[in-house]
Amino acid sequence: LINVFDFFIKNNSLYSVKPIVASFNLMFIFFYGSKVSQHLKSVSELIGKNNLKKKNILEVGCGNGEFLKNFAKKYKCYATGIDPSYNGKLKIGKYVKFIKKNFDNKLDIEKFDFIICRQVIEHIDNLEIFLSEIIKKLNVGGMVFFETPD
Repeated sequence: LINVFDFFIKNNSLYSVKPIVASFNLMFIFFYGSKVSQHLKSVSELIGKNNLKKKNILEVGCGNGEFLKNFAKKYKCYATGIDPSYNGKLKIGKYVKFIKKNFDNKLDIEKFDFIICRQVIEHIDNLEIFLSEIIKKLNVGGMVFFETPD
């Protein structure tokens, strides 16, 4: 995680609970639970009073999409999940969609208000490129949530 902080400090983009510089909010959590309800509760506690209703949410590395479907239902937001191994419906209702691709600079998608990366960052080979792409896909004033077991 030191590399993540170094990257955002170097690029003048680090936010914690209180803004330090730039216009992004970054949250880091070390979470060891395995149930979707536990993850949802953890994220809920951290995002606190941020109103996500009708906001655009992205989950990078969404796996089977279960967390994202529950998140969209709870917060009544538009949700997009990206994962090359996703195997399910690409659209669920009018608020949840999935993209079966890698998250990289070739991916042509809109910007988001809240980006979730759960259990993903430890699998990334080039962290600087990955974080640059996260920033490009984030709306001004948007928020990023990283969760890692390590």
